[in-house]
Amino acid sequence: MTASDCLTGRRSIRRFTEQTVDHSLLSSDRGDGWQMFDAGAASLAFCLAAHAQGLGTVIMGIFDRLKATDLLELSEGRELVALIAAGYTDEAPSVPARKTASELLSFKS
Repeated sequence: MTASDCLTGRRSIRRFTEQTVDHSLLSSDRGDGWQMFDAGAASLAFCLAAHAQGLGTVIMGIFDRLKATDLLELSEGRELVALIAAGYTDEAPSVPARKTASELLSFKS
């Protein structure tokens, strides 16, 4: 399988600074599902910024979404995808052992 095998049939071509841009490279079958990637990136940026200010954070993805949405009085059309607790920590726990890259990744040629 090549990268071309993953492309959808949608092919929109336009001119950009004298070069042809193939927008099918940007197409996906995810439709409106990209907001979860954006939410993840925003969560990471928030946590890193909080850490830079001396705060600890915990991202929670498992919670009662309906109750939390009601409690936070989110307007219709808003979707709660994660809760992030932030505050000053009482302790600095040691970093747990991590798996090595070879345990997590595999390469096919």
